[in-house]
Amino acid sequence: MRSFHQHNSKKMIEMILPKLKSNQIISLISDAGTPTISDPGLDLIQMCIENDINVSSIPGPSAVIGSLVISGISTEQFTFLGFIPRNKKSQLLFYDRIDKSNETTIFFESPKRIIKTLTDIFKIIGDRKIALIRELTKKNEEILNGNIIDVLENLEKKDKILGEITVVISASDSKQSTVISDQQILDSVKDFEIKKLGISSISKLIAEKHQVSRRRVYQLIIKNKR
Repeated sequence: MRSFHQHNSKKMIEMILPKLKSNQIISLISDAGTPTISDPGLDLIQMCIENDINVSSIPGPSAVIGSLVISGISTEQFTFLGFIPRNKKSQLLFYDRIDKSNETTIFFESPKRIIKTLTDIFKIIGDRKIALIRELTKKNEEILNGNIIDVLENLEKKDKILGEITVVISASDSKQSTVISDQQILDSVKDFEIKKLGISSISKLIAEKHQVSRRRVYQLIIKNKR
């Protein structure tokens, strides 16, 4: 058994390919979850496909599907977004995507960042039904259900949070059918301004969020800064 990760994948693939071409069977196994799902292995799969090497997938544990099934949130349509980006601008786009999504959203987060992440999400999208699942299938498995604010209160009571976390958030119930007022736009500006972004970036993000003209948002911001 050999380790396979992002830092040695190129070297390992060079070693593995000749063995696969000689019809040896090699298994890619993850110590938690499923290979290539926010886990190394995609480059190996792609190389096998390019070299006409047969790849088989044996169904196994997946935090994404396992968490969705027990979340109590709609399983009809869902989007998996992986880990939240660390870049602030990318984070805002990530949260905005959750805000506008008409289907269940699933993502991963670390125990060290989960409280800040849920607090940021609450500020941007408001309260929504959520399920937080950690240590799935393990001794300390825990599932927290409720609205974002309820789950946050539970987390803040804990002395320590351990284990990688899967978060499932319900779809937006807004279809953007109502007219967005100037005040709603300006209220959104306040949320984005705390991230210290420029007016142009804020205008773009809010225009996408409310599906309104970027020019309208920009002019409102300028007008109300006087």
